[in-house]
Amino acid sequence: MTSPASSPGARQPRLVAVTACPAGIAHTYMAYMAAEKLEQAARAAGYTIKVETQDSVGAENVLTEADVAGADAVIVAADTEVDPGRFRGKPLLVAGIGGGISHADALVARAGSAPVYEGYPGAVHDAHHHGGMTAVDGTGTTMLRGTAHTVDAASESAEAYEAKVRPPVAATRTPRTPTTKLVTVSRGESGEISSIRKLGGGPVSALSGYLTARTVRRELAAGERDSAIGELVELVAGTGKVVDRDALVSAVLAREARGATGLGEEVAIPHAETDAVTEPVVAFARSARGVDWGAVDGTPARLIFLVCVPEAMAGDERLRILARLARTLVNPDFRARLRGAGTDEEILRVLAEVG
Repeated sequence: MTSPASSPGARQPRLVAVTACPAGIAHTYMAYMAAEKLEQAARAAGYTIKVETQDSVGAENVLTEADVAGADAVIVAADTEVDPGRFRGKPLLVAGIGGGISHADALVARAGSAPVYEGYPGAVHDAHHHGGMTAVDGTGTTMLRGTAHTVDAASESAEAYEAKVRPPVAATRTPRTPTTKLVTVSRGESGEISSIRKLGGGPVSALSGYLTARTVRRELAAGERDSAIGELVELVAGTGKVVDRDALVSAVLAREARGATGLGEEVAIPHAETDAVTEPVVAFARSARGVDWGAVDGTPARLIFLVCVPEAMAGDERLRILARLARTLVNPDFRARLRGAGTDEEILRVLAEVG
């Protein structure tokens, strides 16, 4: 596979890719970040690419048989199991999710020279390593499991990647195609968003019913994490869905003790599953000066969501909310518009795109 620059007039090379991580908000965010990095690298190289992202609630932008058939090569950046069977007959390059983020350019450049995956079932794998990326040959089925992604920085696991400081995000990032939707926002007497709809009809937001006008704050007063959590809890308490504020604060802090929920790129999503709330509730606040939330890239959190779910709903509903937030927040254009929204109404309109 050659680049368009080296072959004037040639067909634009086509890549397909899969990014995937285990369950968890940080993992999910990394899967979408890897997708974005691969898309940027492919565009810079003059290639077309379609990236399927697998998270804790399913897959987005799923590759079709036609997508795979028309591809010149396949990239998998994953720290969880990905079925390689549908890529039989294609050059296949495998990396960990950290490699998809930090070494997207190298993955794109080397994908075409990877061995063709033949997919002999049950055979022992025989992999070739090219600068830390694992090129899977005809017997490499097991190379698509998380334990294979530990060769070096290009194929490190999410856990290894999170143990390092991610380089600061460049100011010249190429944004994804904007996803602005024309919406109407309706609020009831309590200020709750009763409907967020496209002008053509149909709900568009995963936050509808959970995020309220009362739980949006344009600027936090708090300057450090624990105080910010307390301020966010006060916001959600105003909805009447909190039965024990102190217990809710304790639950959120206990989750932070297990691992910081600062995701990087100025985003934090503290969350808790606790019966201190009677229903799911989401708060959002901004901080112009930023709050240190332990993000691996060192950026202070300026866009902060608090997600609270009763223990009985701690599985699917919590994952659904967190995954859809991650899907949307990885888009730099969305984050810029959320930072720049001047009124609560404008903030709600931007947040209507979470879905």
